[in-house]
Amino acid sequence: NLLGTDMMVKFNTLLAAVSLAPTVLFVAIGMPRLEPERTLVAHGELDSSLLVSWILWLYCGFFSLGTLAGELEQPRRTFLISIGILFPAVLLLNTLPLAVALSLDDVPAHYSAGYFNVLARRLAGRWLDYGFQLGANVCLIGFFN
Repeated sequence: NLLGTDMMVKFNTLLAAVSLAPTVLFVAIGMPRLEPERTLVAHGELDSSLLVSWILWLYCGFFSLGTLAGELEQPRRTFLISIGILFPAVLLLNTLPLAVALSLDDVPAHYSAGYFNVLARRLAGRWLDYGFQLGANVCLIGFFN
């Protein structure tokens, strides 16, 4: 923050690119293996409270866009454009990796913390596993930025 807003924007852009790259690669490499019928099969009952909390968590960052309005020349236009880009991006960046993962392994009991790393290694090798680990650590840096 001491170096100014422009430097922070560039740094945050770098953090976003590094943290999203493994997920984008996971989806790109896994799309040929995508089996939509495996993603639509339900095992057990739907946990609606978990689903609602997950959806709220996905979109809770949108509220912070309003705090930037004072820094913009045309805040209404910029806000609408950013929501128009972010809403589908968040939707795709959360559903496509999950669909690819479920196509690789559709057993819910296997999914725990760090299982995407296992699936990434199975899909593309150790390098993508390390990419997920790097992306996760970069996200932690972003939390404290």
